[in-house]
Amino acid sequence: AVSLGLAMINTLLVIGILGVVYRRRVILPLARMTEQVRDLLAGKSAESLAFPNAATEIGELAQSFDAYRETARQVVDDQWVKAHQARIAGELQCAQNFTDLARSFMSQIAPLLSIGHGVFYIHDTERHVLRMLAHYAYRERKELSQTFRLGEGLVGQCALEMTPIVLTQPPEEYIRIGGGLGEARPAVIMLLPVLSGGRVLAVVEVAGFQPFGARDEALMEALLPTLAMSLEILERNVKTQQLLEATQEQAKRMEEQAGQLTRQAAELEAQKHSITAMMEEQNAVFEAVTSGVALIRDRIVLKANCQLDNILGAAPGSRARRPWGPAITS
Repeated sequence: AVSLGLAMINTLLVIGILGVVYRRRVILPLARMTEQVRDLLAGKSAESLAFPNAATEIGELAQSFDAYRETARQVVDDQWVKAHQARIAGELQCAQNFTDLARSFMSQIAPLLSIGHGVFYIHDTERHVLRMLAHYAYRERKELSQTFRLGEGLVGQCALEMTPIVLTQPPEEYIRIGGGLGEARPAVIMLLPVLSGGRVLAVVEVAGFQPFGARDEALMEALLPTLAMSLEILERNVKTQQLLEATQEQAKRMEEQAGQLTRQAAELEAQKHSITAMMEEQNAVFEAVTSGVALIRDRIVLKANCQLDNILGAAPGSRARRPWGPAITS
């Protein structure tokens, strides 16, 4: 009877131990995975399970669940990036000039990336400098400069190397992010070149209190080509407008010159009529003189009036263009 009682006690202990083990290794993991699946279906984030590497069926199921969770997170992030990329691209298309474009871009990305500081520098190809065009929550930095030459400072170096620059824990005096409750040093500073066709169009500098995540970096990577295209479209529009204005100015000058030539032609015609009238008046006076009169130059009779022809007994006009001298007047 004693042996039978001990056997039953041992059996109950084994069953209890197996129940505890089964609960810890099967029941609880399955319940946890069920809860996380419900979170995923509800759109909530789900953390990794505590035993994905266990060499059991539950471990394999946990690994599969983690792979699915990562895939689902990536799909959600991709949809988030594409949705905001399309929306911001539409906003950028409404910009009328470079300043509006820069301000719109900074105001759109700042709340999405939790930016505490941002500056937009455009590449001024005529002056060969990067010029500050717009900013977001900007606070003065040490030795503040509105422009940077290529290779000068982090902004110029980013443009020169045409590659992003990321700084973690920057110096205290470089940038201070300020708000209504005070100011602090950012945890990360990221400078991104805006490139197109092997040339730098702009440099975007952003800073935040926390490092940017993979989704944030993916959004910026997707937006930079869109920003570059918008800058190029504006650049072409500006050049077209300048060419149109130059053409209009040239047409205006040509119209003014044509008007001036018309006025000059009218003045010449008026002068011609005036001279003709004066010559006719002089001819009338010349012919009306009762004495014989001749206009002689270099002994050549240029003109003689009819009275002179009568005095000399010559036919009217016969003296014109003939030498004047003794042989003629004898």
